Amino acid sequence: MHNHNSNLNERSAINDNIIISLRFIPDGKAAKAFADVTFGSDMGEFTLSGFKVIEKDGNPPWVAMPEFSLKQEDGTYKRYQKFFPSRIFRQHISELILSKYQK
Repeated sequence: MHNHNSNLNERSAINDNIIISLRFIPDGKAAKAFADVTFGSDMGEFTLSGFKVIEKDGNPPWVAMPEFSLKQEDGTYKRYQKFFPSRIFRQHISELILSKYQK
């Protein structure tokens, strides 16, 4: 598990061979928590880091997929998704993350 900020509160939970680790962001504006998702198999484990739980404007929380930003020639930043899960995978992982977030 990567600890991006020692001030964040952590919570982990296991679902089948999937471990969800949350790091809450104190006084976060829209982003309320970071999440890492670790998958286990007979071949070992791998972790996808950088999911974010977003909650703003009174809307229900939702999960943003991991992304990175690159500065463009005009000085603005453009966001790029790090991986491209299927709709079913995205929905399942989002439900697991939100379930742990809302406990």
